[in-house]
Amino acid sequence: ARVVYSEDQTLSSPHLTDPVQTNALSDFTARIRVFGLKPNTRYYYSVDFGGKRVLAPPYPSFVTAPEEKWKGRVAFGSCARLPGQNIFSAVRALDPSLVLMLGDAHYGNASELDSLRAYYRTSRREAPLVELLANTPTWAIWDDHDFVGNDLDGNAPGKSKALQAFREYWANPFAGSGDMPGIWFSFKWGDVEFFMLDGRYWRNVHPGSMLGPEQRRWLWSALAASSATFKVIASGSVWNDGKPIDSWHEFPEERRGLFDHIAREHVTGVVFISGDLHHSELWQWKAEMPYPVFEFVASPWANPPHPCEGDPKGRTACYDGSDSFGTFDVDTTVEPPVIIGAIRDDKGRVVAERKLTLSDLGGRDAKRKRSLGANDRYED
Repeated sequence: ARVVYSEDQTLSSPHLTDPVQTNALSDFTARIRVFGLKPNTRYYYSVDFGGKRVLAPPYPSFVTAPEEKWKGRVAFGSCARLPGQNIFSAVRALDPSLVLMLGDAHYGNASELDSLRAYYRTSRREAPLVELLANTPTWAIWDDHDFVGNDLDGNAPGKSKALQAFREYWANPFAGSGDMPGIWFSFKWGDVEFFMLDGRYWRNVHPGSMLGPEQRRWLWSALAASSATFKVIASGSVWNDGKPIDSWHEFPEERRGLFDHIAREHVTGVVFISGDLHHSELWQWKAEMPYPVFEFVASPWANPPHPCEGDPKGRTACYDGSDSFGTFDVDTTVEPPVIIGAIRDDKGRVVAERKLTLSDLGGRDAKRKRSLGANDRYED
């Protein structure tokens, strides 16, 4: 297999990647790296198998990341269980620059590799999702149902099989750090940086920790070093206290440590996103940070919505009328930079939103950058 790509929509005078051999050991999936792409440029592509082109015109296309300031849209969400999944057509119609999958991309609830692979293959037969993935840069993390099973943590048997299947079917830039397995990573799109967390593989392996020492060190250090205007921290599990189990509510010390670190290092521009709940929410609450915690919860892509119940302190909006997802409209070309977070229904219509400027998120104060020292809190 190899990728054929060009800036021309007819693929005239195309570039060719080196061929990659597929085999049953990786469920006939392949990771193909395409080098030398220009920033903020649309590329059209096809795929060749054994010298035969398998995609016909009009060819799918994607736009590469800008180098610096950026105006565009991010779509995000979680929980895709039911067939049909027409919501992904509504997502594509909004023309997002990128998509973040926040877990439960399938509901395999399995620890056997063959079963996990079968669920990924089934999800890739959903035509609206296929069209979105083919034309939109996409990154993913997992939650419990595409990990090993409902509410399970890092002590669950079979987690290494879940990790293998996840890596086969998602083309994230990297996963984990060094020799430490996991799916966490970060990437930049213009001057926005996304920190994609693994809330399962190491959860409760070290009691009281969702992230584990290695991922925690990585996140603390990466946030302190980031020069991005906005920093989006993504978790499959919700950050707020509205859900008392299988959430960050169960890890208050580690969560407080993250907020403390953001305050201590003067990290500005942080917003939080999550999924899991089968309804979508907006949150704002005061924590140990110098500015409020703003959280956008987006769920489900395709699953029966759960009703919004109660009136928990800090929740400013909740939507349970249909399947739903979230978007960020980002503009860092203006002063102050702005990010508008929205909940959208299954047709893509805005049902709730919150506009934030960089001033709402700590302003433009100079940020002290340094590497974590041995005596830093939570540096196990």
